[in-house]
Amino acid sequence: MKINWSLRFHNKVWLTTLLAVVCTFVFNLLDLFGIETTVAQEQVMQLGVVDIVGHITRESTGAYLVTPDGSDIKLRAQGFKEE
Repeated sequence: MKINWSLRFHNKVWLTTLLAVVCTFVFNLLDLFGIETTVAQEQVMQLGVVDIVGHITRESTGAYLVTPDGSDIKLRAQGFKEE
């Protein structure tokens, strides 16, 4: 099976997904080596390519989704009974 890379790079959805995957990989790699990055949501949103729904907090603070306006939404699996 041969992939037509020229066609892939002309597809905006595929390029956006590739960019997100590459950024995620880079940030995880930096985190692995203990390098802290400070990229604010506002900086990412100014690019105009991505809309941020929210971010997930660290495990030590609990499972919350923090929306761009600062609201916390507790995350839990559907059907999971909390103790």
